[in-house]
Amino acid sequence: MLGLVVSLWGNMSKILNFLIVFTMSLALASTVLNAKKRSSYKKSKSKKSKKKRTVKKVSKVKKSKSYKKKNYKKNKNNNKKKLIKVKNKKREIIHKRPKAAIVREAISIDIEILKNEDVSYVILNYSSSLLQEWDEKEMINKETKYFANIPEGFVLKGGVSYYIEAFDEFGEKVANYGSKELPMLIDTYIIKRAGGEIVLIAGKEVKKEEEASSSLMDELADFDLDSDIETVSSKVQKTKLAAAIVSVVTRSTILKSGAKTLIEVLRYLPGINVKILPSGNYSISIRGVAKDGNVLLLLNGNRVNNPYNSEAIYDIPTSFIEKVEVIRGPGSSLFGTDAVAGVINIFTTKKDRSLKAFLGIDGNYSVASNYSVNRKGLQIDLSGGVSSDDGANAIITRDSSYEEDWSLTYDNKKFKTDRWSKNAYLSARFSNEKLELFIFAMENKRGAWVGPNFTATQGTSYKSDIIVYDLNYSFVKSEKLDFKAKVYGNVLFTDNFLVTAPQGYSSTLSNDYFMRGKITKEKYNALTLTTELSLNWQVLKNLNLLTGLSYQYLKILNYDLTRNYSLLTEKYHANNFGNYDDNIDLVQDGKERSSVAYYLQSTYDYKDFGATLGLRFDHYDDFGLTINPRVGLVYNLFDILVLKALHGQAFRAPTIKEMYDQTDTSNTGVLGNESLDPENVKTSELGMELSVWKLNFSTNLFFNINENIIAPFDKDGGGAISKYENIGSTDDIGVEAEVKVLLNKYFNAFFNISWFQREFEWNAELWKEKVPDLSKRESILTNIPMRSINIAFNFNYKNLGIFLGVRNRSRALNNNRFDLEQVKILNIPEYWKLDFNISYSVSNNFLLYFAGTDIGKTHYSAPSDLGDSASVFGEDGLIQPSYTLRLGLIYRFNFEKE
Repeated sequence: MLGLVVSLWGNMSKILNFLIVFTMSLALASTVLNAKKRSSYKKSKSKKSKKKRTVKKVSKVKKSKSYKKKNYKKNKNNNKKKLIKVKNKKREIIHKRPKAAIVREAISIDIEILKNEDVSYVILNYSSSLLQEWDEKEMINKETKYFANIPEGFVLKGGVSYYIEAFDEFGEKVANYGSKELPMLIDTYIIKRAGGEIVLIAGKEVKKEEEASSSLMDELADFDLDSDIETVSSKVQKTKLAAAIVSVVTRSTILKSGAKTLIEVLRYLPGINVKILPSGNYSISIRGVAKDGNVLLLLNGNRVNNPYNSEAIYDIPTSFIEKVEVIRGPGSSLFGTDAVAGVINIFTTKKDRSLKAFLGIDGNYSVASNYSVNRKGLQIDLSGGVSSDDGANAIITRDSSYEEDWSLTYDNKKFKTDRWSKNAYLSARFSNEKLELFIFAMENKRGAWVGPNFTATQGTSYKSDIIVYDLNYSFVKSEKLDFKAKVYGNVLFTDNFLVTAPQGYSSTLSNDYFMRGKITKEKYNALTLTTELSLNWQVLKNLNLLTGLSYQYLKILNYDLTRNYSLLTEKYHANNFGNYDDNIDLVQDGKERSSVAYYLQSTYDYKDFGATLGLRFDHYDDFGLTINPRVGLVYNLFDILVLKALHGQAFRAPTIKEMYDQTDTSNTGVLGNESLDPENVKTSELGMELSVWKLNFSTNLFFNINENIIAPFDKDGGGAISKYENIGSTDDIGVEAEVKVLLNKYFNAFFNISWFQREFEWNAELWKEKVPDLSKRESILTNIPMRSINIAFNFNYKNLGIFLGVRNRSRALNNNRFDLEQVKILNIPEYWKLDFNISYSVSNNFLLYFAGTDIGKTHYSAPSDLGDSASVFGEDGLIQPSYTLRLGLIYRFNFEKE
């Protein structure tokens, strides 16, 4: 720890110099921003002095003003008589005002204008009583009848206000219903459980204990056809309008499914497959891409991937998760490295006071609590919990050494997997109007599923303690402008105890008998520190600009690797651990990496059309510059049909391990390569989303070109030391489709299907010697199921909630890239799995549930993310965890009350 502090202190001067230079370069911009800040402060101070709430004036530029400037002045002389005629002509609006609406459900506004010949367009202005921000929408013209919807995001508790204005072609108001000073108010109500009937809340007196607030059971009934998302453009927008293919899993969805960890949350999303590897680490594949570092995992926008090897921890509990946003496709234009196949962003809970616990089979239990308080403008959100799981272990009848008499699968022996886990976490967020501090600490201990490699062993343990921190301060923060500085990163402490061969292993090199087995101890600390200045500016009503400059510093500290044997001679040293091989150099110890990044993204919206253009430059001191652009076009037709055309590029920097690791010089080892190029992907996508009645249908077609893929390479095809190389490229094509149905307040469901195909081509530079002679260098990669189907049903009635989910994955085959793969056939069978959750609401704030996962026949997966299809565990592949059952409770204190 002392070395970590010293290293951090030694680099503070670099960071401070960087900030000073950048800040001076923005001096001129700061003057303008400060002026805006003073103006914004005067307005806010004036508003605070008023005791009663008044409706905010519209700050955005209205279309009427635009028409006045562009058309009225231009045609002033030619159309003067006509304009006077229009002003004097009365208009009558016939309008049936909605009396009440359900909270978080869009409201339909219909009007009819008599004597309509001079009306060119009609604007609907609306504002939530909670948001107190006005927005506008041009109403759809059907001759004299006009209609539009007030979006569900504005229909919150307390009601929604609106008024209507009609304009001629020159921007002159010719009719209106209501005014900015006296708008109409629509009462809103929610569903409360009182004898199974709907009770009207807004607009009538209720007892204190019956105050309008959602219950846990109401959350089970909640179902969004179109959720909010922030990850795509660093601003809140609807998923269907975001310039990306995205999915959002809300707190209510997690509650319905009974999911305990992130891994259970993700497996029902389109294009995503989940499996467990021999090491016990979970692997996520998005659109067929499954490898550490190709999926970026974020926590409140902060990187969680291991700085040394880019592994991600998917055992994160759901007890403190507010929602999960998933981008399927490239995300490097905003987030930099690792965002190749997709981005997973976890948002922690806010303003929640609850206690959660569950108990299940296989030593499965968890206790967690969330607490929130607001004191004098300071919002404090705290979460903490502990959990344990002995794993849904299974029986393996064969491993890579099943022919050896020391193997745990030799002859008729059967090996039971040993994947256990113990976790503890603490999350804290402190925020006010301009300052926010977020800290997350987690201790993660787990065992291996089989062993560190393909050999069955017992006693392996992985320990990773991670601290994620984020401090940001807004120099200027208003409705249109946010200029902030950030310091963020993570610190990782790793201590692994790896049993690579079981007790009783007998060496053919030294003839030594390994009473304790072959053991390796690996320890290291990793630090990342990032400083960033960012500007998010609503330049015009329709134009948003996001830009920033960052500097990142990464260092591997105290790397140490020892064994109880000599790697080359296999001389056994029992309980004495050390480095017994002179040729092994711990190059990664003290290894540093720094990078500078600049990003710029603009978003332009005009009527029903939206365009996003982004560009990011990343320069690394060890491999150079990478440039990643992004373009997105979105067309929204009548809020019914949305069309998307997207193109983006992303990259994955070679990890410290891939570039510098020289610790395994055995004939099965893999060495680092300092001349590696970064992986990159170019993705083109076409998307469509149709919303009709209570149904939402979305589909997308994607095409990827993945280049410079990094993987271990042995030109002899086995039996010699490997090296990380840029082995080749792939071309991917695929389609995803999803249907969501909200039939009524009792029943909702969704169905999604995904299919992809991946074609691999070797890097010709690696095969100059043509050894071995491959008759074909192109191959269809099929070790991941090419088709995935997910179906889920939610039923809620009175105090009972039922979730049923079904997952199907097609069979998977060996890749046939090597001659060896054609000999050792892998034929993973198709499988179906059932998950369920039954919830019962004892009271508004007390919920009991009973959940079951992975119910069905035993299923299998490929044993490696790197395409190893040699059937070391049998022709079916590596067996996966069996079913689990658990009983849980959730109690919420003072739910949604301050």
